[in-house]
Amino acid sequence: MERDRVLTVDELKRLESSRARNPRRDEKYAFWAGPMPSPNERPEYHASVKKLYDDFLQPPVEYVDAYHPIVSGAPVFNETIQDILIRNALYVVADLSLPRHDVVFEIGFGLAAGIQTIFYFDAGSSIRRKYPNESTRFATLNELKKLLPPEIGDVIFAQPPRHIPEGKRATRSSLEKLAPWFNSNVHSPGLRLSRRQCCKIHFEDRKCEYARELAKLSRDSVERYYFINFQEGHEEQERHVETLLKRRGLVSVKDLTSIVESSSPLCRSCFFLHAADRVIVDGTSALTYNEEAAESAFILGMAVAIAGKANKGPAKRKGTKKSTKIKMLYQEGVGTIGMFAGGRASWQSRRWRDQIARELEGW
Repeated sequence: MERDRVLTVDELKRLESSRARNPRRDEKYAFWAGPMPSPNERPEYHASVKKLYDDFLQPPVEYVDAYHPIVSGAPVFNETIQDILIRNALYVVADLSLPRHDVVFEIGFGLAAGIQTIFYFDAGSSIRRKYPNESTRFATLNELKKLLPPEIGDVIFAQPPRHIPEGKRATRSSLEKLAPWFNSNVHSPGLRLSRRQCCKIHFEDRKCEYARELAKLSRDSVERYYFINFQEGHEEQERHVETLLKRRGLVSVKDLTSIVESSSPLCRSCFFLHAADRVIVDGTSALTYNEEAAESAFILGMAVAIAGKANKGPAKRKGTKKSTKIKMLYQEGVGTIGMFAGGRASWQSRRWRDQIARELEGW
């Protein structure tokens, strides 16, 4: 759940000063996305993984996670993680030993940015003990896969052959035994290439099979397309948003379904997000991990990465595809998926039609 905080001028100055002292480094690094039981203290589990990177892996690559000094305990750190720590990483490791919506957002961002993303599961992770009620839902990798968004249902997972030693047990000898496995199954695959054109093929760089269709849409289409994703129970809000967008002359990306009809869910979502001029995602959170909220988080992560590439690219000719805009709508009183730092608006149970219409007016 998100918390709002008003910063004083002095606090803003200290935050900016902290960023200046800890700029992004130029050397290569891997970014680990994982659950954060405490935002102020790296768990012993990930401290051991960091030690593996620092002292045992070859070739050397720096370990970076959301505890990096550049975050500096800032109350709003989403864009820092997205545009600095993840976008510039050599590869991403998504630790789904205990899945969190924020981590699934980072997976979507990493994949859509073309970064090799490695999926990691360790049933023995001590972080799972911080969430005893949830860890029983994901006792095995197969149980986890059943609750992942369909876009990542068939990804390749790396599973450590033994428990990661922590604290005093993380001796040089114990970490040396794990290092060859990490080098072969996590570290080495991520080093094969830094960016990919197609995110569905693991450890290979292949062209997007729909690149020609997307280029034609960008060049020739007179239509403006919208992509929307709403969760179960919010069908009325979805229909209302569709009506408002159609009145403005926008066309649903579903009209392009015949192009990607035989593709995987990941390919379809990627194609639709590349084709869309406007993206609206239902970012209503859930108290515990939920498959529908996780899919919303994944779609948001992909959308942000794709829009970032398109909107920061070279200027397009007049008449070609406009910059993509993204907005998250969510049910007030429930709260939002935390990682998204862009435009957002809530709706109340009684006045949601007026609130949504007001948010989309002129957008």
